[in-house]
Amino acid sequence: MFTIYIDADAAPKSVMAIVQELATRYTIPYYTVANYHHQFASPHHITVSDGADSADFKIISLVQHGDIVITQDYGLASLVIAKGADVLTSYGEQLTAHNIDHYLAIRAESSHLRRQGIRTKGPRKRKIKDDELFLETLEQLLQEKLAP
Repeated sequence: MFTIYIDADAAPKSVMAIVQELATRYTIPYYTVANYHHQFASPHHITVSDGADSADFKIISLVQHGDIVITQDYGLASLVIAKGADVLTSYGEQLTAHNIDHYLAIRAESSHLRRQGIRTKGPRKRKIKDDELFLETLEQLLQEKLAP
């Protein structure tokens, strides 16, 4: 069996609700992981210290081959992909060993521009279709992983 981990420091509530619904329906264990500034009244929540990457480090320490991680953090994604986990963004995009380098390069370039004082765009505003795509992609992944 596998587990779903949500990098909950910045995950939209709608994404967490979708994961909870599908994990419950398919009886898959799931956990939200966030620092103590993001408290969730749930037995499925893991609280970590306030360090910059505390939630990421906790997820890395817990994740195993075959698990699913929900995150927008490309650095975290690259590390859990290397451990054999599947990764989805909250927009329903699957990050893989084949496309993660592209996203890491974009992240590095954006960071370089910000250090030079150039303002870069943040994530676009979520739309209902983002939740629909996330639901569709996660459900498809779950069905593939649970198929005999």
